[in-house]
Amino acid sequence: MKRSNIRSDERQYILVIIGVTDNGNKVLLGLTTGYRESELSWKPLLLQLKDQGLSDDPELTIGDGALGIGGKIRSR
Repeated sequence: MKRSNIRSDERQYILVIIGVTDNGNKVLLGLTTGYRESELSWKPLLLQLKDQGLSDDPELTIGDGALGIGGKIRSR
């Protein structure tokens, strides 16, 4: 059986969007993979949420230092 190496030249990221309700419950809104934590990688996930009926703009974004999601939301 051939073993594949998990690492490759192209790093793949998991992009996750979690919402919080008014009463503090966390809700998974979106999950996908991307090749960079950039605005370009976040755009399809944000558009998918909009197509599914998410109409409220985010009040807060928190990230791990990757600035792609913040830039994408500010550019709307």
